[in-house]
Amino acid sequence: MSTAQRRGKRTAMTEGKSAENASDNTSDATAAAPPEDLNEQLEKAMRTVVSNKAATETLHENWRSYLLHIAVLVIVMSFVQVQTPISACLKDIKAVNRQTNNGATAMISWKEAIGFVLQDTLCEWIGICLAASLAYFLLSKRPHDDTGVKWSAAMPYVISSALIPIQLST
Repeated sequence: MSTAQRRGKRTAMTEGKSAENASDNTSDATAAAPPEDLNEQLEKAMRTVVSNKAATETLHENWRSYLLHIAVLVIVMSFVQVQTPISACLKDIKAVNRQTNNGATAMISWKEAIGFVLQDTLCEWIGICLAASLAYFLLSKRPHDDTGVKWSAAMPYVISSALIPIQLST
């Protein structure tokens, strides 16, 4: 008798477990098929990505515009700054030429004067070239494509980056 009861209990327990397993199997089948809500979430995520990309591009364009304004300001300031050493160098050349007119030494020719002026203002001229090259780079609307940087569009940036150590060394 005890064996029969045990068998009966086992059968009842097994039946209960099989009923639970049957409900688990239906929930597994439901989980395997993507619900409608998941597709909506995916579409919402894609819309968010697209809007974030547009916002990032707008921010990038505004940043480039801001840097362009700074580059133009640097160019103007460099032209103003280069006038001081040029005028000082020309005054010195004129003073030397006045003294040499009275003496036996030769005067400074205009070719030598240009060389002295350029040598005296080299740092300022490099700064002007650097800022102009950077401004030209910032004026280009799309310096890159989806696959990477186009070197022809990035060349002004490379030139301006190469001029930085030269300017620092002068």
